[in-house]
Amino acid sequence: MAMQINHKLEMEMSKFETYESKLTVYAERIVNLTVLVELMEKNPGAYSDAYMQEVKVQIKQLEALVQEFLGSIQTSTTVFESLHQQISSMVVVVTMLERYNKNLVLVNHREYINIQLKLEECEKRHNEIFNPNIGSCEHGGITRVSKPIVSQLNAHLNAGFK
Repeated sequence: MAMQINHKLEMEMSKFETYESKLTVYAERIVNLTVLVELMEKNPGAYSDAYMQEVKVQIKQLEALVQEFLGSIQTSTTVFESLHQQISSMVVVVTMLERYNKNLVLVNHREYINIQLKLEECEKRHNEIFNPNIGSCEHGGITRVSKPIVSQLNAHLNAGFK
């Protein structure tokens, strides 16, 4: 989504560069036509009907260009409004993800603490069972007595030797 927004933004920014150059050209043409019309007002009889028609055509062309320019700007404004809405949506999503991440960290930390406590308890029980306090009477004493075991040394040499 961010890449799409970036691409749209770059396209609109390049349009604004084009708009800037068009606006400069249109401004020059308007200034030139304004000067020409002012001269025609001062001396109305000095210009032929054909010349006046040509000036009218130039004015109409410039008017059409300005209308087209305004339409382009309106389209860009709509695109910028859409981009603004998309960016606002992204901010909301990032904020939600940030909250989720913080909650996840808290939950994971609590789970870690619980596991750590269980591990310590398990180690304590293990040490009590498998490492009794030898040398004290607390280990419970003798738990089992069996028959003596008879072993034969060098049994392979003499069968009667015990």
